[in-house]
Amino acid sequence: MQLSGDVPKSLIDFAGETIYDKSDISGYVFGGAEDFEACKLSNKLYSFKIEEDEINFTEIKALDSKLPSARSGSSLSTRQAKKLFVIGGMDEMAYNLDIWIANVDQNQVKWENIAINGSNPEGRYTHKTVLLGNKHVLLGGGNAMWSASFDYLTTFDPVAKEFILIETKPDQTHGFPIARKFHAVDQYENEVYLIGGCKAISTESKEVC
Repeated sequence: MQLSGDVPKSLIDFAGETIYDKSDISGYVFGGAEDFEACKLSNKLYSFKIEEDEINFTEIKALDSKLPSARSGSSLSTRQAKKLFVIGGMDEMAYNLDIWIANVDQNQVKWENIAINGSNPEGRYTHKTVLLGNKHVLLGGGNAMWSASFDYLTTFDPVAKEFILIETKPDQTHGFPIARKFHAVDQYENEVYLIGGCKAISTESKEVC
């Protein structure tokens, strides 16, 4: 698969969302790092379109200076192709759990920072977000010392503009999935598949999955 157009340099721990429309495959990528040490982070937004053996990228320019901090490991989710939710991620200062909405109009974006009602849960990165109705459900992620468990799922309600917890039920044989970061998810209708990841980054720890 060849890459063309405005190919992002920050393709490590970026946030991505793919949109399937009949035979068309397109989507967006946001943020990420240019190096494994995360010394150079991005807050740029790109659209992409897949055609045969090529992925063509287009940088979407911000309309003003109000935009998220450069970061990696955030999540990107959408119910509408032109309204994207960017949640959390790690920037140069902290692990965040802020909410930004990208309102896309052709090749321009107007960013909106959402004021959260109530208290913010602990910041995290390398989580994934799936949609449950209009709610954004965070799966996994964490920080250098902690990974989010799966018995209660931190969820953002865009109507109430607050985070809530959704209680889950364990598998009768295997219990809850192991807490993890750097995993993948795939959603098909009401089913979400959780794939891989690791619980701890430390080379001294054997707590990996």
